Amino acid sequence: MIWLPLTLLAFVAGMLLQLRVRSPLANPTLVATLVVLAALLLSRTAYPYYHAQVQPLTELLARRWSRSRCRSTSSGRCLPGSGRRCWWEECSARR
Repeated sequence: MIWLPLTLLAFVAGMLLQLRVRSPLANPTLVATLVVLAALLLSRTAYPYYHAQVQPLTELLARRWSRSRCRSTSSGRCLPGSGRRCWWEECSARR
């Protein structure tokens, strides 16, 4: 399970680079993506294997996003921003 720590370390490295360089090109997500992509290519690791290894991180981020970024519309559906259930579910409280 080397891919999860590598992904997190690449993001932290991107954050440190952004603090040092102060350039929009030093975006931590971009830096982490490039580092992980290079590592996957050099190790000849298939993306499905990588994805399975970082699934806990994906689940954590998806759960946090869905809880914090949903709001309801007048139709009863939910959209990002409300803190309610997301658009694929019906909202518990309609406007």
